[in-house]
Amino acid sequence: MLCGSGYELPFADASFDLVCLFDTIEHIPDDEQALREARRVCKPGGHVFVSVPAYAWLWSQNDRTAHHLRRYTAGRLRSVLRRAGFVPEKVSYFNTLLLPLIVPAVLWQKLMDRLGRLPAGYNNMSVPLSPWCNRLFTALMSSERFLLRWLSAPLGHSVMALARRD
Repeated sequence: MLCGSGYELPFADASFDLVCLFDTIEHIPDDEQALREARRVCKPGGHVFVSVPAYAWLWSQNDRTAHHLRRYTAGRLRSVLRRAGFVPEKVSYFNTLLLPLIVPAVLWQKLMDRLGRLPAGYNNMSVPLSPWCNRLFTALMSSERFLLRWLSAPLGHSVMALARRD
């Protein structure tokens, strides 16, 4: 196992065909610099895959618990990728099918937080799910992969991007 800074990855230039940043850059103060570093270790013609949480208006205790610094829109992610020297090939929201359940849950959590009625340490892991419910939610979310091959979702709880290094 290796441990390193997102600003100084412990790899040689042009080492990888694909660099994956799953829910990473929202934790790093300078996301553009971190993406430039990902570009450095990516081979010419190689790709970076990025996933991030969507929409600042969904900011909640969950983000504070996870030490997020920001949330993104598809446009913001596309823009920071371009500034870092990548060419976005696919940018889409995902976790779309569960968004109608997520939005009221987050809004309730935000209201309870403002009213001072949110239990200390509460986050999205505080609510136990039955195994069948967890399987259902997992199936719904994972089913989106079939649609996202051909479509880009106009909204969702997260944003993903596949971008190419020139």
